[in-house]
Amino acid sequence: MKYTAFFFFIVLCLAALPTSFAQNSPAPGVGDSNGDAAATMDQYFLALTRGDSASLETLLGGRLLEKRKKLLSNPVYSGYLKKTYKDATFKVLNYESNRPESVTVEVLITFSGSETVRKNYRLERTETNSQQPTLVVVSETTIAEPL
Repeated sequence: MKYTAFFFFIVLCLAALPTSFAQNSPAPGVGDSNGDAAATMDQYFLALTRGDSASLETLLGGRLLEKRKKLLSNPVYSGYLKKTYKDATFKVLNYESNRPESVTVEVLITFSGSETVRKNYRLERTETNSQQPTLVVVSETTIAEPL
């Protein structure tokens, strides 16, 4: 049993090794909240580019979900998201674990017209036991200072 667990640990480490050399974004750690944050942010950006309001509703939480609830239920909003994020690229600049249940993710978003926006997203763990993401986006702040 010990050898099997050790073997799987080595396989996980080797699988994470190539991502640790990526230059586009900091590599999330294996088994920590940065890995969960990376997965949640990937789903969030995919939902934005597809205009997937239903997925966005499951990925948002707290006051941010309350604020966006009416937009997400508006059928026109999906088309707006698709148009806005059509050729956008998302580059994660930094993960910062605030505490075990909270992570701040700094992201650079470049839109098709070469407009660039830097944002901070705060993610917090959910209390649900369903198939929903373990972290949800609870705040989004645009950073005004220069890069």
